[in-house]
Amino acid sequence: HRRQVQLNLADIHFDLGEYGLALGLYQQTVGNADEDGSVWRRIARCHRRQGESGKALTILQEVAANEPQAADLDSLSLTIADLLATLDRPAEAARQYLLVSRELSHSPLATTAALKAANLHFEMEQYAEAYQIFEPVLRRVEDEEVHARAVLSLFRGAETDRARKKAKGFGKRFGKQSTWRQLFQLEEAQYLLGTKAYDPALKIFREVAAGGGPWASEGA
Repeated sequence: HRRQVQLNLADIHFDLGEYGLALGLYQQTVGNADEDGSVWRRIARCHRRQGESGKALTILQEVAANEPQAADLDSLSLTIADLLATLDRPAEAARQYLLVSRELSHSPLATTAALKAANLHFEMEQYAEAYQIFEPVLRRVEDEEVHARAVLSLFRGAETDRARKKAKGFGKRFGKQSTWRQLFQLEEAQYLLGTKAYDPALKIFREVAAGGGPWASEGA
């Protein structure tokens, strides 16, 4: 009974944002009685709220290793990936997100995990890997930015013919006035410059500049 009272009090302190007090109480109660790792999860949550991502990560990795059949393995694994990303370990985070999306594909978090993995690869300028992850997810999401990043991944991965086709499909899906289409044009113009096709590139830059929008100055 004393242990449960301490846990309840710790939960109250956590809800009030008093994470240090909550952490101290949780640490007093953890032990053999914590067979399901529930208190360790709460300890990790306190560390995370206090900005101690490394400590939270170490704890949750151990919990995941000890509970391979945990009912919340998907959210636990996703949190581990989020912590890796917070700690500026993007390659490891991307692998962890893919673990959730592929090995726990039945989870409602699988699509979220796949998109986070794809975005990390995109930000690391690993465009082929990014598109490979984006592509099967596009059928399940309507987010315009997700579809735009997939098209940009093709342009920046030098798959210009495929990128043009996908850009046309993007226009049909989200409308020809989408400001993302200007960025696609600029990406194509940059490709043309790289191939020394200066006249076609200049034509695109002028079209973008004349069209206004957030990237018009890039074409000017």
